Amino acid sequence: MWVLLTLLMSFSRWPTRGLSSPNNLAINHIQVATALADLNTFFKGVFGVMGVDLLLHLYCTQFKNVGFTYVIDVFFTLADKGMFPSSKTYNFFLNSLVKANELQKTYQVFETLSRFVFLDVYLCTTMINAFCKGGRIQDAIALFFRMENLGIAPNVVTYNNIIHGLCKNGKLDEAFQLKQNMTKQGVQPSLITYSVFINALIKLDKIEEVNSVLKEMSDKGLSQKNLTGQMEHAEHLLKEMLSRELSINLSAFSCVIQWLCMKSRLDYALHFNNEMLFRNLSLNDGLMTILIGGLRKYGKHSDAIELWFKLYEKGFAANTITSNDLIHGLCEACKMQKAIRLLKEMLQGYF
Repeated sequence: MWVLLTLLMSFSRWPTRGLSSPNNLAINHIQVATALADLNTFFKGVFGVMGVDLLLHLYCTQFKNVGFTYVIDVFFTLADKGMFPSSKTYNFFLNSLVKANELQKTYQVFETLSRFVFLDVYLCTTMINAFCKGGRIQDAIALFFRMENLGIAPNVVTYNNIIHGLCKNGKLDEAFQLKQNMTKQGVQPSLITYSVFINALIKLDKIEEVNSVLKEMSDKGLSQKNLTGQMEHAEHLLKEMLSRELSINLSAFSCVIQWLCMKSRLDYALHFNNEMLFRNLSLNDGLMTILIGGLRKYGKHSDAIELWFKLYEKGFAANTITSNDLIHGLCEACKMQKAIRLLKEMLQGYF
């Protein structure tokens, strides 16, 4: 690699000292690219792909202080001479441009590449991300369908990028349809996929639909621990809806209470549950077991018993599993009188 660089310096009369100097770079970057093309011709193609890879990596990583202007010049100088990087390098190149938010340059490079190199899933995925990031969702969709026509199978990252773009543009129906299609194609949604949907639904105040997404995640065995930001927003939104005395359905409450229980924020979960009972709503058996079990686990036996009786008085009696778990906990905590009282109430309810 350094042998090639030395040859390039010789061909372009690039001073060996001050290699990283912007002034040297500004004067010589086109000359260096031209020198590489001349070397490649002289040595009958020996330095083709390897040389292009070297220069693009060099300009992308070692001269960040001058931005991407020079590396773009180098790329197009070599492309005009029919010289292109390897797939690994042009994917690296495009990703570097996207991360730097150089979207217009990304589009220009891709337009050239797509005419001369074979597209692969990584290149298409990067470009779908770039199109979505730049608000060109229709171009992203067009490229996605072009992949299918070329027989390039999208991976989960490809789907996540375009789903994010659709959600960002308010096209949730299309995004959910795409999620169904990806499952049919054997690509399973990831935690990121669900996170995108949850974030989009919360921003659109569709908090009642978040619970169904969380349930699907749970059914698939995916952890919800990385959704903290979205769920905190959902909790805030629920509080705001309560303060405005807006109508709130069961799913909205359940979604937030489930997350609060998971984070062991039981006082807040209990508060929202009381708001539910005030509206004659009750959690499902599974979530109620988690809430009462959590209160018992953290020594909040009085709160657990109070909740049990509130449910009973409202006609939402806790199921046998929940009640037995609570009695067991009271016995372990040597609160025998409370356990006996609870058992009597249970028996009276059954007979």
